[in-house]
Amino acid sequence: MKKWSILFIILFFMVIGFAAVNTVLDYEGLVEIAKKVEDFKIVITDLVVDDIDVLGNIDINEKEFSFEGKNIEYTISNDSTLYDAEVYLKCIILEEELLYHVGVIPAQEMLTKSFSLTEKQVGNCMIETTGIDRTSVVLDSCEFNIGDSFEFAYTGNEQKIFVPCNGEYKLETWGAEGGSSLKSSNYSGGYGAYAVGEIALIRNRPLFIYVGGEGKKVIVPNSTVEGGYNGGGFGQTLPTSGPGASASDTSAGSGGGATHIASYPGLLSSLSEKVENVFIVSGGGGGGSYVNSGSGGGNYGGGGHAGGIKGGNTRNYGEHTILYNRYGIGGDQTGEAGTGSSYVIFGKAGIGAFKESGGGGGGYYGGLAGGLCGGGGGSSYIGNPLLTNKVMYCYQCITSKEESTKTISTNNVSAKPIANSAKSGAGYAKITLIRLINQKEN
Repeated sequence: MKKWSILFIILFFMVIGFAAVNTVLDYEGLVEIAKKVEDFKIVITDLVVDDIDVLGNIDINEKEFSFEGKNIEYTISNDSTLYDAEVYLKCIILEEELLYHVGVIPAQEMLTKSFSLTEKQVGNCMIETTGIDRTSVVLDSCEFNIGDSFEFAYTGNEQKIFVPCNGEYKLETWGAEGGSSLKSSNYSGGYGAYAVGEIALIRNRPLFIYVGGEGKKVIVPNSTVEGGYNGGGFGQTLPTSGPGASASDTSAGSGGGATHIASYPGLLSSLSEKVENVFIVSGGGGGGSYVNSGSGGGNYGGGGHAGGIKGGNTRNYGEHTILYNRYGIGGDQTGEAGTGSSYVIFGKAGIGAFKESGGGGGGYYGGLAGGLCGGGGGSSYIGNPLLTNKVMYCYQCITSKEESTKTISTNNVSAKPIANSAKSGAGYAKITLIRLINQKEN
């Protein structure tokens, strides 16, 4: 009896050894694969329903998603380094089960597919795998070389990439400058801030980049101009004639927008409940303002420069601004800046007690609009714990030595995106591969 037991054990391990070197492993079902092959991992990394990114509909394990719509586009990634996979998508729609063949996805690759329904429906889909092949590539080569980068200028729209390789990346962002009052350079918009940090990213994961728009100018009395893209506050001028006219000359600028990089889509102001998905933010400058109100005058001020830990307040403001405490306040890290009916807001310019002024700059927390003077600058953000070797630079700003809010003041400013320098004009972003992880360079 004992001899038969020993023979059975020997034969069992011979079979296991054969399976280990065989080129085909035929495990049925994703659960069994997960149990038997530690390296094997197939996940859903992107989902677009009726042209809208809805990553929040993907479950936490990235194995299934829900939808409500007509046209569904999804991306499935094979994070394995050892196995290719044949993948299907099983969907339940109106209690009917539909099976879509996604195809064979090689190790470390992704595949984007779509399907359309005749009308808008609610459904749920999950990935299934019927078999896997052992790939000959153990360390997949990366077509991106160390030092290569993606660069993003202002477009006024979401910009999106898929991470090209497993590796560490340097993220750099520059916020946008606020709009200027045309009366004097003393009433110009504040400069955008610069932020930098390093982060490890997984191949094929989507990144969403929103580059801040420069603030605009308005010289027409009793008019409003929209703020820069991604959170800049509007600028507004007073009437110079007719009932209620209180100024003989007026001009203003709106706030500059923030620039941010995140793993979830949406303008910064929409991500207050998903801060963990925000990797880095550079604040925008506040807009400048000038009001000549006749006798006494003195309602004016330049926009506050964007900050790191805290945005700058209104600059070069007049005596009325001081007398009535109307200056714009810079955004902070917690949303506590401001008092009463004037308060800062996550991701965009704050609400001021007065409408006629330069707009606040966008930011992690946006700057507060002033009263008949320039708006405050927005704050920046490097507090995500995944980010390392991180720091923020801003023009003549408040500094910090804490790792999560490290801020350095600089006198450097450029219209071009230069490291460690504040920014004039529109914002900018840059993502650079600095180190490969479990991959070899092409």
